Amino acid sequence: MNTIKILIALSIITFATPIYAKTLYVVSQVGGISVIDLSLERTVRGIPAGMDSINLISDPSGRYIVIGNGEEAGKIWVIDRTSEKVAAKISVMKGKTAGFPFFVFSKDGAKLFVITRYSPELYIIGVREWKIEKTIKLNLSPEGIAASPDGRRLYIINRDEPRLVVFDLNTEKIEKSINLEGSFASILSSPDGKLLYIADKAASKILVIDASTFEALKSVVTGTEPADMAIARDGRFLYVSCRFSYSLIVIDTEAKKAISNIPVGIHPWGIALNSDDTEAYVANYNENTISIISLKEKREIYRLPTSVFPTKLIYIE
Repeated sequence: MNTIKILIALSIITFATPIYAKTLYVVSQVGGISVIDLSLERTVRGIPAGMDSINLISDPSGRYIVIGNGEEAGKIWVIDRTSEKVAAKISVMKGKTAGFPFFVFSKDGAKLFVITRYSPELYIIGVREWKIEKTIKLNLSPEGIAASPDGRRLYIINRDEPRLVVFDLNTEKIEKSINLEGSFASILSSPDGKLLYIADKAASKILVIDASTFEALKSVVTGTEPADMAIARDGRFLYVSCRFSYSLIVIDTEAKKAISNIPVGIHPWGIALNSDDTEAYVANYNENTISIISLKEKREIYRLPTSVFPTKLIYIE
C-alpha cells in the first residue's frame, strides 16, 4: 500500500505544471497569458485566457491569478497557478456590456473587490468558494481601485466626474467623496498608508494625496500620459509608466520629484517589481515586448517578446 501511495505521489509531481522560481505572468489583449521564466529569459508557455483580457492580479498567497475576461462579457476568471486551469468563472455586470475590470484583494486575502468601468456596482467576492457575497451600488464610473494597507478602506477614482471616493469596508458605505481635477488612469497607496498617488493622464502628473485629510499635497510632473504605477516595498521610490513618452519615470517620494527617466518600448502600460526591488518589468503594449529594467543602474537591460498587445503583468517568486 505504501509503495502505491509513493508511486501516485511521484506521478503527480511528474505531471504537474512546473512552477518557476522567478516568473512573470503577462496578460495580453490578444493571446491570453504568457508565462515568462526570467532565469531562462523567455516565454515558456501560454495559458488560454480568451480575447480582450486586459487586467490581472494575484491573490496574496500567489496561488491564484484573477483576470477580467473580455471575450466572455462580464466574467471574472480565476486561474489556479499550480495547474494553470480555470478554477472559477464569476459573472458580474449581468445583462450589461463588457467593462474594463479593476480589482484588489482584502488584506487577509479572503475577499476580492471588483469594480468595472461601465458598471456602478462594487462586487464583493468570497475567495473560499469564488462566489459573489454582496453587490453594492455606488453610482460611479470607476477608473481604478486601491486598498488601504490596514484593510479598512477602498479608494476608488471616478472617471465621468473626477473625484476620489473613500469606501469604508466596516460600514460598507461611502465615507468621503473628494472632487479633483484631471483625467485619471490609476491609483496606488503608499505601503505605510499615509499617502495616495493618483496618475492624471491629461495633465501628465502624479497627484500626491494625504490619506488622513485627503488634501492634495503636491503634484509631480511625469512623462506624457502616465498609465500605471508601482511602488518599492519601503515606499521610497514610485515608478510610473508613461504611454506617449515611451518611458518609465522614477519618483523620489521623500523629495516628491522625478529623479530619472528610463526609455522603454512603445506605449508602456503595466508595471511589476521583483521581490527585492532591484528590477522593474514594463509591458510595452504596441511593441509586444516586456522591458526588463535594472533599478540600481536605472536603465533597461533587455527586452523579451510576448503575446500581442500586452497590458498588465505580475511577478511571482
